[in-house]
Amino acid sequence: MRWVTRFATLSLSLAAAGCLGGYQPGSPGTHMDPPPVDNPPPSDPTANPSGALTARQLFDQNVLTILTSCTSCHAGTGTAGGPKFLGVTGDAYYASLTGDPRFVNNVPEQSYLITHIHAPNEGPDLNMAQDAKIIAWITQENVERALPPPPSPANVAVQELAKFGNCMTLADFTAAGMNDLQNQNTNGGPCTSCHATGAYVYLSNTPTNNFNRLKESPWLMKFALGTINTDGTFKDVEAANRFLDRGKEPGHPQYTLNTTRATALTTFFTSTYTKYKAGNCPTTPPPSP
Repeated sequence: MRWVTRFATLSLSLAAAGCLGGYQPGSPGTHMDPPPVDNPPPSDPTANPSGALTARQLFDQNVLTILTSCTSCHAGTGTAGGPKFLGVTGDAYYASLTGDPRFVNNVPEQSYLITHIHAPNEGPDLNMAQDAKIIAWITQENVERALPPPPSPANVAVQELAKFGNCMTLADFTAAGMNDLQNQNTNGGPCTSCHATGAYVYLSNTPTNNFNRLKESPWLMKFALGTINTDGTFKDVEAANRFLDRGKEPGHPQYTLNTTRATALTTFFTSTYTKYKAGNCPTTPPPSP
């Protein structure tokens, strides 16, 4: 139909200019047949029927260049920089972002790409023009498929803490000296006398069992916590310090961890946190030793 309209308009223009003279349909030598309407010019198979760009095209043309300021910290592998949520290459960037509701959800303005604010000297934040391109891309993603809602800050904190737990390894646990923690004594008896069955914390006489419980909630929250900024966005995973502080609180048997055990807690948290920030941890808990 597009071709018919085009040539009908052309004919009217020529008639108005006196170019067609006494042309009558069927007059020899004067009729210009338009191309058949069933042979339109080839179209881009990736384009929307309306001619608008697809979500992937918007990403490739408008968003990929924005991410170049993020790649030095958030792409690739290893431990340098921030969490590796982008993957390795441009194709991985798209797959990683669209598979994570923190970044691509049905409220584009709440994409973590837009709402996240770096600490001073940590990295560049997006400007308003870049925000608009991100929103346009995610909006089109939501047109093409139903996106999930943005996760609440509390849910994000829980999810990130679970990732942190998945980063724990028995090798790091043992190397740090955490396999001695259950031997701490108090003025009411050894820790294992109350906590061997997992009440509040899990401290049995078997270090491997203690490790297996420590990497899971609720026991994990005595070792690490997911924190939230004042604006409600997820902040970070931080040491809970409950093993250090509990022995000084009223109502609990009193104790003070010796230097070796206190250092073990710090060492194990640091080794786990390094893996967590690198983004190279399993998405599901590894099998228990």
